[in-house]
Amino acid sequence: MVNRGAIALGVLVMMVGCASMQTGSTRLTAADFTDLAATIAAQLGSSEIIADRTPDDEPWIVAMDRVENLSGDFIPVSEQWWLMEEVRSALPMQALGQKHALRFVIPVERLRELQGRSPELADAGLERTPTHALRAVIRSIERTGGGGRTDMYGADFELVDLNSGEVVWSGRGEVKRVAFGRVWD
Repeated sequence: MVNRGAIALGVLVMMVGCASMQTGSTRLTAADFTDLAATIAAQLGSSEIIADRTPDDEPWIVAMDRVENLSGDFIPVSEQWWLMEEVRSALPMQALGQKHALRFVIPVERLRELQGRSPELADAGLERTPTHALRAVIRSIERTGGGGRTDMYGADFELVDLNSGEVVWSGRGEVKRVAFGRVWD
């Protein structure tokens, strides 16, 4: 006859063991995107190229596109757009528009998707002749070992003068994500 108490104890030990090994995922989170956006907004806002501009300068119309994902992780298109929108709407960015003659616009296709959802985007489609482009690429490096996995994500941003093709500013944000456990947990 099988001892039911021993079986129950064995199952419990296995469940606790599996649960204690799993501490998360290496997938980027909403907080990671918010942190990256704040980092990039602060870098751009404190750059010399922006600091030298005044409200009387010819406006820079900065076109924004979704992030290019070259990481090993699947990042849905909605999250790629969300990161760029987080950068655009960060508080320092609003001040940049007023103090340094910068205006950020999103592509018409994206604006149509958002119509009616965000009243604050009403002016994002105006003045569609961009002078500059803000572009971003996310890359990642994966390291596995010691019963866990670590992914380092780097988000590289560039502000490009569309007339000359020159990169007038670049910034970088990084996120490290660590998870422990086995794939089948």
